[in-house]
Amino acid sequence: MGYHVEAQYRPEHGDAPQILASHEDVDALVDHPLGEDFYHTVAALYAVERPHLPSGVPDHEMCLAVDPILKVGALTFMDETGNWASADHPTGESRLTMR
Repeated sequence: MGYHVEAQYRPEHGDAPQILASHEDVDALVDHPLGEDFYHTVAALYAVERPHLPSGVPDHEMCLAVDPILKVGALTFMDETGNWASADHPTGESRLTMR
């Protein structure tokens, strides 16, 4: 089963999140902030099919941040198991680490 993802990175996405349902949608999400100003370079992502907490908010959150000048990015993820963030490795490899 594939997931659909709600992406929120523009003011209007609070009322109408962008839905990502294909590889092309994800590519466009990653490319879009490269041409944006600083205030639109972080996207909050939520898998539509995952459960919500009793408060009504998603049980998880993933964030994608892009630096349009350096052309680099980072990912964070949190759920009930903890908080995770991408980190640069001395060999140039990227890895996901728990924070």
